[in-house]
Amino acid sequence: MRRFIYAAFIMVILLVLLIGGMYVYIEWYGRNCEPEKADAIIVLGAAVWKDGPSPALLERINLAETLYRHGYAHAIITTGGVGSFNPTPEGRAARDELIRRGISGDAVYEETHLF
Repeated sequence: MRRFIYAAFIMVILLVLLIGGMYVYIEWYGRNCEPEKADAIIVLGAAVWKDGPSPALLERINLAETLYRHGYAHAIITTGGVGSFNPTPEGRAARDELIRRGISGDAVYEETHLF
């Protein structure tokens, strides 16, 4: 029994180290990765709340707007369908927010029906 508890403890420690290491790597890579010019910027969907895009979606919109305004791409594609809490498609909410911020509607394409 003691051997089983020791093995389970070691497995939990290894799992925590693995997940923590992956988190640190992703954070480091995200901060040290330089953007490259592309044909389009893709904004992946995230939740839409009653009063607008969720904080996660707003962060994606902020980054897309920054990249667009710095000339990394000439088009933005917003994606995401209808979530379980709001009838507004995520892609449409992101598109509307980008247009509200002054990005031309001709440069923003929305995809809300992938499947």
